[in-house]
Amino acid sequence: MPEYPLRFDVRRTESTTDLLGRLHRSEPGFAPYLLTAWSPELTAQETVVQPHLALLLDEPVALRKPRAGHTASRRLTWHCAIRNTTDVELDDDWFELTREVLDASGIEPDADPAACRWAAMRNQASGLDIVATVIRQDGRWARLHNDAYFARAACASSMTSRRAPRAPPPSLACAHFQDPPCPHRVPAHPRPPPDRTRSSTSSSAYSASRSPSVRWPG
Repeated sequence: MPEYPLRFDVRRTESTTDLLGRLHRSEPGFAPYLLTAWSPELTAQETVVQPHLALLLDEPVALRKPRAGHTASRRLTWHCAIRNTTDVELDDDWFELTREVLDASGIEPDADPAACRWAAMRNQASGLDIVATVIRQDGRWARLHNDAYFARAACASSMTSRRAPRAPPPSLACAHFQDPPCPHRVPAHPRPPPDRTRSSTSSSAYSASRSPSVRWPG
């Protein structure tokens, strides 16, 4: 039986801003970039400031506090770290793996426009980090029972069923993370209904050379 090339680690933490900061600096020499996110407008931005990205991710949590009448529970930031532990090349698979994890874990089930906000980032050459908040955009808690198990199983199935190379989509781009302060702001946009067409997708379309930058203030 071939070795499964992915290692999963799903955790919860209290601070989205702190988590993004740690991930941004996880591999010196690698230029981190935003692979994709819940909002196509966000992914298409020429520049995104990471602390502002954290504010956008946390917005459903902030809106839920006055609605519920009390402060929400801690550890509302969800982090899925996926690492390639073998020599198997996965550059053409990261985008589709992101979709599989989001659907199977319950962060963004198929055809659910009110699901959680999330961002998928390449912070090191051998891995993918998906960060989300577990309060949905409609103010309800996401249903994440056995989320790590179901995400791992979905990706295992996806990897074994993937045989032929896939053509990249023409219109999507990803965003780089850079250190200098950025004057641009990323507006919060209403989340459009997601396109759930499971067409063949190649994450090589999201290479650094085609990506606008996402910055972390110094």
